[in-house]
Amino acid sequence: MDFKFKDRRKFERLIPSLKEVRAFEKEITNSNILGDDFSYFKNILNQIVPTDLTYAGQSMETPFPILYRASSFDVFQKENLSDITTKSFSHPPKQKCTNFQRCNILKYPVLYLAGDIYTAGKEARIQIGQKVYISIWEYPHEIRPKYINFIGEPAPNSTIEYQAHCKAFYQIQEQLITGLSKSKRKSIKMINALVFDLFTKQSNYKWSSALAHIKLYEKEYADILIYPGIASDKQSVCYAIHPKALQTKKLTIKEVWLIEVKDYFRCNEITFDLIKKGIPVKGSDELKWLN
Repeated sequence: MDFKFKDRRKFERLIPSLKEVRAFEKEITNSNILGDDFSYFKNILNQIVPTDLTYAGQSMETPFPILYRASSFDVFQKENLSDITTKSFSHPPKQKCTNFQRCNILKYPVLYLAGDIYTAGKEARIQIGQKVYISIWEYPHEIRPKYINFIGEPAPNSTIEYQAHCKAFYQIQEQLITGLSKSKRKSIKMINALVFDLFTKQSNYKWSSALAHIKLYEKEYADILIYPGIASDKQSVCYAIHPKALQTKKLTIKEVWLIEVKDYFRCNEITFDLIKKGIPVKGSDELKWLN
């Protein structure tokens, strides 16, 4: 990962001052806006989080090529098993995106995945004893998706995957701040800490969804946004996937499992019974189900 800037001075001028960053921190802390005025959030974020400060646009080969999604069995209970296809586990259509979520605004869907089954189940609020479909997604080996990394704070007892993304985040940050003035280096570190808080501490999702929309849809057109898993106490990794990553086959379903959750344990461990396994039929969206 090598960041080179032809005009370091121009880049430094893009970085907000400490005063501006502190004003932004106050704005998000005290904001009482609950409406859907996306332009308000977008305007402030574009001022305080310049493109080059978000570590986006990296086409990288990830050491963690398998991702997971949990979908409640109850959602499909009235359907025949033969009617459940790979598309059943994809992102929702835009007309069903009627609420702000952590990484999407109204009518702009993303596919939410997790780095492990435990986190997928927790994020979907799956209870012990409940049946759930686990769709298992993978990156084709020859494709390197573009991603944005917002894993910016070390966490005790975190997964190896979380630690690796956190390490990569700080490596990029060090490259960015090399050669900058002391105040600008401090500004970048403050911005990164604030951005981390947008995804982990804000309850109404307006700030995080606005920033995710800017980075996934408006600016970088990245494939994946990586952020901390809240349901696992910020110890594991979640992913917001742009729909085009599925359309261009940068991410595909490897298998679908129907399981019954037996127990959750600390340190991101889960026990379950495997009931059925669905294998994608080559050249179609169908699944071949095995007992």
